Amino acid sequence: MDELLQLLKRHDVRLILAVYPWPDQIYHHDLDSRQVRFWREWAQANSVPFLNYFPKLIDTPDSKEAIIRRFYIPGDIHFNEAGHRFIADGFLDYYRSFHATNGAAAR
Repeated sequence: MDELLQLLKRHDVRLILAVYPWPDQIYHHDLDSRQVRFWREWAQANSVPFLNYFPKLIDTPDSKEAIIRRFYIPGDIHFNEAGHRFIADGFLDYYRSFHATNGAAAR
């Protein structure tokens, strides 16, 4: 990730880092997983915006089973069509909010 960040900086491309839970992490309500902690710290240390989908998929009034059925391919860790749509919508909301706060010229 360090090398990717350096490459993007050389080409004036901004990086936003996003993390999302696997079904098992949703099932076990693992909001502060090892992955979240590691990537949050890395993002902070490198001044990279950080988008954490764990709360959006875990802290919900819907049951964990319903969330997993709704957004993941059965028996798999990958998103289905609805899951991809959920992630894309969340990213677009974050991106618009980030640019509204920081200005479109903030690269």
